[in-house]
Amino acid sequence: MYSEPMKSVSWSSMVAPLMKLGRDGEVAAFIGTGFIPAVSETVFITARHVIESNPLAEGEKYYIYFQADDGSEIQKGASGDGVMLSTRYDVAAIPIGEVPGVRALYLDPTEIPMNEKVVCREYSGNYFRAHDGGKRTAVFHPRTHVGNVMSWYTSKYPEKYPAPSVELSFPALQGASGAPVIRDYGLHVIAMLVANVEQELTPAQVLSVHRDEECLLEEVRYFLPVGKGLRSSAIIEFLEQECGIRCTEPPPLHLQGEVL
Repeated sequence: MYSEPMKSVSWSSMVAPLMKLGRDGEVAAFIGTGFIPAVSETVFITARHVIESNPLAEGEKYYIYFQADDGSEIQKGASGDGVMLSTRYDVAAIPIGEVPGVRALYLDPTEIPMNEKVVCREYSGNYFRAHDGGKRTAVFHPRTHVGNVMSWYTSKYPEKYPAPSVELSFPALQGASGAPVIRDYGLHVIAMLVANVEQELTPAQVLSVHRDEECLLEEVRYFLPVGKGLRSSAIIEFLEQECGIRCTEPPPLHLQGEVL
């Protein structure tokens, strides 16, 4: 068994926006992104802070939306019952039952080379379009990032417990938390977006005036946010040790043109 290359599958069958449905059955809010891992019990994985920051009110439920490779819609609702939150890491699992047509992604704990390309699909661009009469329509606007792992490290802040982490060459925008970071060679998740890490804690622009022989100088600075990901090793630990869910070992990957 071998993992399929990224270019052979549809993003919409692998990664989905996480939303809240109101009591009227309409989308009430976009709250994050997530995916279904290849495990023994079907769950939707996202960041723990997404769940903690968006508790369900009476009559509300979680809602995810995939599309199969043929374009058919795959919609799934889930109550807040049975949601599993990690006691150590920023990861959560929502039991959702079987979802035919969705491609489960392998959780890969491998520390890949930092010059290997990774890709990430997230739903930070979703928005609502207002209509006459107070009606509004939920509009999906996914974004795809391509980059690399900048560093592998153990994060000790703001976490209470050390967390196996990565820094990525692209940012984690609001609404992207929970998005899988996938190896370009196949459907292997090496991390999940959880936060941004600013490289320079300065405003986007700083004006400095120097009165040296009437010379005025404008100084402009920028900060570069880089994405922070929770490594798949931590997600595997959470699922197997805290949830009692067995993770499928990822199949081997082979480079393009390599003889199998």
